[in-house]
Amino acid sequence: GLRTSHSCCGNVRSCATLATRVATSSGMRVLVGALVLGLSLYFIAINAHFFVAHEPAELGKYLGIRGVLLAHIAGGAVALVTGPFQLSKALRVRRRALHRRMGQAYVLAIAVSAPCAVFMTFTTARELGWPYVLSLQAWVSVWIVSTGLAYRYARLARFDLHAEWMTRSYLV
Repeated sequence: GLRTSHSCCGNVRSCATLATRVATSSGMRVLVGALVLGLSLYFIAINAHFFVAHEPAELGKYLGIRGVLLAHIAGGAVALVTGPFQLSKALRVRRRALHRRMGQAYVLAIAVSAPCAVFMTFTTARELGWPYVLSLQAWVSVWIVSTGLAYRYARLARFDLHAEWMTRSYLV
């Protein structure tokens, strides 16, 4: 192998191995998880005004379907906040019952939020345009399917596939 002058490792391959270990260390995962959670909470905070909005001008095209909008936002907020914890290996290993309960909350949140998203896209399609609506429909379809498959694989005790599909669900 190629030699380097770095004292931390003897060759390029061991430097790459060291870098991979650092990047996948528990500290890095915690940092990434905290960042994802922070961004999720920020997203929720900037959209929270819909929970207290009563003025027609503020609700705009959602005025007639405010309840559907609130259910969509509430379900999405639960999914955004519980998701990062579900991806934590430490939580899965050390607190299996908590992982399961949070996973059930995540799936229930999507079961509420996703149909609301479908409904909202159809009711606001004229204002948004059909190409945009179809892209939202595809997005929510992937969200529903990936979450459904993740749930199914958990019920079948296929936890390797469950983890893959749950990661896909959260990334959507």
